[in-house]
Amino acid sequence: MAKFPKHSTILKFAAVFIGVAAFTFLGIFLATRPGDQSSPSVSKDSETIVKDDDQTASMRYKSFVTVQPSEISLFFENPSTSRKTIRLEITANINGETTTLAQVDHLSPGEKIETLQYFPSQNLEPGAVYPGKFILHFYDESGKEEIVNSTIDISVIVK
Repeated sequence: MAKFPKHSTILKFAAVFIGVAAFTFLGIFLATRPGDQSSPSVSKDSETIVKDDDQTASMRYKSFVTVQPSEISLFFENPSTSRKTIRLEITANINGETTTLAQVDHLSPGEKIETLQYFPSQNLEPGAVYPGKFILHFYDESGKEEIVNSTIDISVIVK
């Protein structure tokens, strides 16, 4: 370690501060490199609100799903503040083709889903991450499908 004169406490502090700042910046930079989808954030919730003629549909979700041999783990909630029922499809782009992995036919306001049964229809490569989508179909209180539907980009992680 470099020797500092006894009267240079400020220089020591500055050197330590610069080292910690550089280490922190490097960690943040490595954790957020563009195109790195191998380790999506598991701590960040997303919320989307769709408004159509004073009707509101909102949802909370994680932007990834995990596919295991017999189930899909996810987090998707249609909060009680939503005025719409949602039909949710989970798709993945596998070798250029869109494939539906699972579907929830009826998610009422106040309901959430965290696991779905998965019946493999495609050979998904363990360890792979595929681009996918939540496809949302909204229904009004009478059960009529709304004209406004939506998609949300997600990552599909195969274990």
